[in-house]
Amino acid sequence: MKATLLITIIFFITVPDVFATKPCPQSPCFNQSRFDKAKCTSAADWIATGKIRKVIHNVMGEPLNTDFASFTFILKAQQGKIIIN
Repeated sequence: MKATLLITIIFFITVPDVFATKPCPQSPCFNQSRFDKAKCTSAADWIATGKIRKVIHNVMGEPLNTDFASFTFILKAQQGKIIIN
């Protein structure tokens, strides 16, 4: 009885670690917590420069706690080919 209880406790303590997801990869734009523009530019497929206008906030409460904002982006310049799906 004690052995079964001990095995059950050990199982429930160790199993969550086995099924845990991998952490997200580090951002390619940061070098030791400092933004590195050259590194970020080399990692990007395309870069768009412009202004953000007409921001409409759509705040969702619990359980999401997220702002699904929509906006209009006015393109000033671009580098690379921008593909919008």
